[in-house]
Amino acid sequence: MSFDVSIHKRVRHGVTCTRWDRNVTYNLSSMFEEGGLALRDYDGAPGCAVAPVLAEWLRQAADDPERFEAHNPENGWGDFAGCVDFVRDFLVNAERFPEGIVLVS
Repeated sequence: MSFDVSIHKRVRHGVTCTRWDRNVTYNLSSMFEEGGLALRDYDGAPGCAVAPVLAEWLRQAADDPERFEAHNPENGWGDFAGCVDFVRDFLVNAERFPEGIVLVS
């Protein structure tokens, strides 16, 4: 299982345009949550609302990586380095598209 996370811009008449899209394994859920990031909670939120949460997650992960690495999935699908990469990419794009709508499925 995985999460599809994307940021969309409303173009007109309810039509949206995808600005950023990425898939991440569901196995990293506990690692996200360790730093206060429950992806599903941000479904429908604007990028500007998610960006501070992502920045805080990265700060915590940098300050105490062992705490997060303890959540590396036993099955090997996903790891701390990949999680950090995903959150950094998400943050860059949330800041790039602050009015964009985040969709999580």
